[in-house]
Amino acid sequence: MEEQVAYVKEEIQKLLKGGLKDIFEDRRRCAGQASVVHEKYECDDCGMAPIVGIRYKCTRRDDYDLCEKCERKPEHRNSTFLKIRKPHHAPAKLIVKYPDQTCGFPMPDMHVDQTVDLNNLAKTFSSFCGNFGMMPQAPA
Repeated sequence: MEEQVAYVKEEIQKLLKGGLKDIFEDRRRCAGQASVVHEKYECDDCGMAPIVGIRYKCTRRDDYDLCEKCERKPEHRNSTFLKIRKPHHAPAKLIVKYPDQTCGFPMPDMHVDQTVDLNNLAKTFSSFCGNFGMMPQAPA
């Protein structure tokens, strides 16, 4: 019996050191998040204005934001959102291109970690702008 009690005490200590500690830290962080206010943003589902807590910005629709409660709804499961915990962490502009989105002409394949060849940049830019009928004019 004493061995079983010792075993249970050891297991409880492991939980307290690991798993339960993480749970309590998550709850404390969430409690602090509940007081964050995203001024000038309204939940496009329930109408909460301003959004209080975490703000979710849709990456596929312009000017579409959700509060935490609405982001969890089943109808938003297949959408992709940017999770914004604090207003000053929000990007000024968000541009996202998904593989299934096409625009009738090839988009330049640029990546954050890609080295830019300055000799080829002008050609790529001219080609890209030409697709819009906006070829840059050389200064006179």
